Amino acid sequence: MPSELPRPPEPAPTPSKPAEAPAAEPTPAAKASPPGPDHADPSGPRAPEGPGLGRPRLDLPAAMLRRPPGGGTQGGRGGVEGEPVPLDTPDPKFKEYFDLIREKIRKNWGYPREAADRGIEGQLLIEFHIAKDGQLDYLELRRTSGVGVLDEYAMNAVRLSQPFPPVPDALAKNVLAISGLFRYQIVTGSSLLNQILR
Repeated sequence: MPSELPRPPEPAPTPSKPAEAPAAEPTPAAKASPPGPDHADPSGPRAPEGPGLGRPRLDLPAAMLRRPPGGGTQGGRGGVEGEPVPLDTPDPKFKEYFDLIREKIRKNWGYPREAADRGIEGQLLIEFHIAKDGQLDYLELRRTSGVGVLDEYAMNAVRLSQPFPPVPDALAKNVLAISGLFRYQIVTGSSLLNQILR
């Protein structure tokens, strides 16, 4: 009978098996979660290519590559249907009002020094809506430059420019949806910085 006493400790390996199973579970969950804005992939194509436009350098600090969150409301484009009117539309009925909008934004828009010092250029597209009383009703980054600080400066310029002049009845009944192309450019062969808003 004394020979049968050592057998009860055999179930001891059983607790080690459940400990192994949970260790395998986090791996699929980690793969399934999409990378957030803090995990931007600097190796992918970010900034548009073209004359006078460069891609952001890959040796930038992570904070400069992050895309800022959009300023729009949840559930789409602030309840406005249809396409926004480009700030550089050739339609003459928008010219006078859009010149005022462009001028207000330019006064609040600067070239970030940390980008200028590194020779970084970029282009981004912002959609913003102006309510009848001139207040900013919606703001969203539609196409990033790939460099967070460039996007941020342009978005802040629009925010700081409100209130805009009241929207004329001839342009919109309630809210006027506008898209603006913001371009940061360094003039070749000089230290001049150029910002184009259209």
